[in-house]
Amino acid sequence: MGADDRFMAPLRAHLRKGGADDHGWGLGLNIGRVAGLIANLSQRMAAHDRPVHLIGWSAGGVIAREVARSQPSNVAGVITIGTPVVGGPRCTVISRFYPTRVLDQMEHRMATAEETPIAVPLTAIYSRNDGIVDWRAMIPPETNANILEVSATHWRLPFDREVWNATVCALERV
Repeated sequence: MGADDRFMAPLRAHLRKGGADDHGWGLGLNIGRVAGLIANLSQRMAAHDRPVHLIGWSAGGVIAREVARSQPSNVAGVITIGTPVVGGPRCTVISRFYPTRVLDQMEHRMATAEETPIAVPLTAIYSRNDGIVDWRAMIPPETNANILEVSATHWRLPFDREVWNATVCALERV
């Protein structure tokens, strides 16, 4: 939320050094219109000739999870970084900016989505020091998820070498 491709550029550069073919999401600034961003990313995914890994930080991880849920044949795996996967915005410091009814609607949509399991490999990178997202909300409900803890704060996550290394390890597992 409030970020664009520039925030993930250092992580992508690190992955490129290891031989990854990386692409930013190319959808501009994430202003929280999750449904539209899911639709746009889904269209971009359909254009690839092979399944790809989706790596999403914060709300970007929510979007990656939902694209994987709806298009498992186009997604090789998902890595979320500091992503509120349980409870949505209610488990973040930005919840105070939303009316209760909106938070209820978002939480209901997430619970409904969770009725369809994610059928691709899933890694969740979280930090107890996040400061924006409650760390317990970053632990996915999927019992087969790979869960990795790091120590960075939320705004530091995309720039942190510990996160970069955890991402590389997650990609190597698939």
